[in-house]
Amino acid sequence: MLRGLLVVVAWSALATAQARAQTPAVEYAVKATDLYKFAPFVEWPPKAFSPSDPLVICIVGRDRVAELVDEAVNGQTFAGHPIRVVHVQRASLRDAHCNILYVALRGSGQSGGCGRPGRRSTVLPSP
Repeated sequence: MLRGLLVVVAWSALATAQARAQTPAVEYAVKATDLYKFAPFVEWPPKAFSPSDPLVICIVGRDRVAELVDEAVNGQTFAGHPIRVVHVQRASLRDAHCNILYVALRGSGQSGGCGRPGRRSTVLPSP
């Protein structure tokens, strides 16, 4: 009886540790996917896209979400527009054409802000 109880406790502890290890990975993958899934909920200005324009997601900095975005949007479209991910440096953000902007917590140089996207951009910034 005691041996069976110890096996159940050990298995439960192992399962809990494994679930904790997977939770952050799943969280980051969901956040990466959410970046393009927000697009249909935005009222885009009429001139935001020409028929051949892609939906451009710009990523500034590096974190787990930023690392997963390329994989998350692979092969996805928005209203007939292909989705493209562009990793940009803070200094070149003004020249980037972004529709959605994700600023990672690490490597973005947040202390001075990110500046502003280029004039042609219709941007949905990350929260």
